[in-house]
Amino acid sequence: MGSSSVVNVASKSRIAPLKKLSVRRLELMGALIGARLVSYDKEVMELEIDAVHCWTDSKVALAWICSATKQWKPFVKNRVEEIQSLTEPNSWRHYPGRENPADHATRGLALCKLVKARQWWNGPIWLESNEDAWPLRQVIRLTERERSTLNERRCSHKEIQVNVALTTDEDSLGPA
Repeated sequence: MGSSSVVNVASKSRIAPLKKLSVRRLELMGALIGARLVSYDKEVMELEIDAVHCWTDSKVALAWICSATKQWKPFVKNRVEEIQSLTEPNSWRHYPGRENPADHATRGLALCKLVKARQWWNGPIWLESNEDAWPLRQVIRLTERERSTLNERRCSHKEIQVNVALTTDEDSLGPA
């Protein structure tokens, strides 16, 4: 097996929109930015690419990306459909948030420190190792709190409330 190296060739970050979005939706938007960047890089690079690996530190976003879209409300559904059209859902993996180099761009790291940050330019050290040394691909187990944020699921049933008031002739206001 030959050696490998990892280098940041492109990055993009965004400021959260003025309209308040949940952290989970913002994480999904980050995954969408990543998917668009992967698609663009594949298009403009004149390299033969054997495999693409996409990483997120959000278990909820990963659960959305790796599932059928028809069950989600429009915001999540539309973004997951785009992510799935640009990348293979099984190319996405989870890794610990403390090892997320993208956080350097969004957590206020000074530019003079960013340009020297090894993790920003080369990713986590294990990424340069054989894939066997990477975090295990596992079934995503969401905590109860994370599960509660999956309220993006479409309603599978409709409720109809009917109010009925019964009156007798004695109760009516008009002549009998």
